[in-house]
Amino acid sequence: MTPETFDRFYTDASLRGFVSDMAKRLSPSREAAEDAEQECWLAIAQAPDGVHVDGLRAAIVTSVASAVWQERKPRRAAKMWIRVLKENIL
Repeated sequence: MTPETFDRFYTDASLRGFVSDMAKRLSPSREAAEDAEQECWLAIAQAPDGVHVDGLRAAIVTSVASAVWQERKPRRAAKMWIRVLKENIL
């Protein structure tokens, strides 16, 4: 994507609102939402030329879901190990 195209997407108020809304809805914390927003803008920047704003919406949702999953993965693993250790120690 060219810098000019990215600038056009980045200044689109509707798209910025959609990115922010999806990140806030799907993230467990404010910090995770901020990280998810950054992941979205990276995904948007890597989109091919000629993509339309509506075509980016599915990529945005996928990007947010992926960022949130990566955020929660270590916590889930830690909780699993704590449970396994408690079951085997007690």
